[in-house]
Amino acid sequence: MKSKKLLSLGIAMSMFVAGCPISANALDKIQGADKYETAGLIADRENYTTAILVNADSTMADGLSASGLAGVTNAPILLTKKNNIPSATMKRVEKANKVYIIGGESSIDKATENVLKGKNIEVKRLQGSDRIKTSYNVAKEIGAINKVSKVILTNAFKGEPDAMSIASVAVRDKAPIVLTDGKSVPFNTTGTESYIIGGTSSMSDNLVNDTNSTRLGGVDRYDTNKKIINKFYNGAKEFYIASGTDLVYALVGSTIAKNTPTVLVDDNSNKIVLKSATKITAIGNLNDSILQQCLNVTKNIGNSDTGKQYTVDDAANAVKKLLGVDKLYYNENYPEDEDLIFLLDTSFEYSGKQFYIFGYVTENSEGDVRYCVEKNDMSKVYTYNVSGIMEVCNPADYENRKMIKEDKAKELALAECARKHKVSVNLLRVNTACIDDINNIKVYAVRIDSKPQPKQTYGWYFIDVYSGYAYKDIWNNI
Repeated sequence: MKSKKLLSLGIAMSMFVAGCPISANALDKIQGADKYETAGLIADRENYTTAILVNADSTMADGLSASGLAGVTNAPILLTKKNNIPSATMKRVEKANKVYIIGGESSIDKATENVLKGKNIEVKRLQGSDRIKTSYNVAKEIGAINKVSKVILTNAFKGEPDAMSIASVAVRDKAPIVLTDGKSVPFNTTGTESYIIGGTSSMSDNLVNDTNSTRLGGVDRYDTNKKIINKFYNGAKEFYIASGTDLVYALVGSTIAKNTPTVLVDDNSNKIVLKSATKITAIGNLNDSILQQCLNVTKNIGNSDTGKQYTVDDAANAVKKLLGVDKLYYNENYPEDEDLIFLLDTSFEYSGKQFYIFGYVTENSEGDVRYCVEKNDMSKVYTYNVSGIMEVCNPADYENRKMIKEDKAKELALAECARKHKVSVNLLRVNTACIDDINNIKVYAVRIDSKPQPKQTYGWYFIDVYSGYAYKDIWNNI
């Protein structure tokens, strides 16, 4: 039979909480059928007579430098294929009097250029012998239109995510993004506000010193993104969000995000910068899970950094790891003769926080302590006792929690009885032994008599089932 000592905590089983649906009022979206249409929808939000055309099908290299040019010409960045302009793009290009093509004919071929010219659109191609030289020529064009006071340097081969994080700043400040080899540049930045985007693995300290630049780089693209936002948009309340892996959306979105930062996001990426957001606009192909995480961060739901909302199983795994048990049951109809935890509540509230709460069964007995995991933080497990006190568990206290054998407990009880009564162990015998919970302590209760005949009963001795500690007075020694 199961011996259940149910705790009077006012705990009741509750229905599992389904993920909150994304509210259309809380989050806006700019998303077309594909990246070409999405870029077109962004262009529809702008008034322009000039457009910029890039091919981002195989590489973002030519597009990396386009944002500064977009800022100085007040132009949207539109996407094309090498030898075909998609209809969603052509519809917007036809509104422009002038189009910049970024990159050589290996990116956008001559025939495509001629199609534009055939529509009486002025076409100017900016290209170089490689992506670095292309960025130089784009920078020169920016300087010919408007005096350059700020320059942004990044790595031509490793810097795509970093360049996307700074793209909206380049638009806003009409600043060229210049691609480098990460080691040197063939021009002087004296008198110019210069920023190097990326860590030491992509942009050397020598380059920082030689150009008198400020480095903005983090441990990954999301950390770099956060540092850029804190530098140039500190205190922002409205944000755009775009994929941290499919970077084309951050590029095309940079033209409307110049005064509102773009946060790169992914599943479980750090989104803490959205904490104080009052408005979020998603650009492109972000799935509902990522969008929900972004909203969760603003509402203090789930992990405070990533917005991931932890499940019952996540919490159960934390408790199972602590206690060294394998099985979880979602109700109290658990089988006999198993060590296990079972779910009691999915929304237990304590000190203004919500917890998943579990019972623990071992040796057919349910203890008078509940194990709690905060729904927003899986890093700690807490105990909650009959006195209504919650305390964090120290994992070290639960290491090597293998129970001692009954024979060992009997041996320890006999030794303790012999010591206490100053008699030989050979004159003592165990009458009975069983496991019990007394005052929240799991013990072997061992009754000892004299032998060969029970002329004298020495009473009960209590041995901790894990440590083997012999309690002198189980009722007071807790």
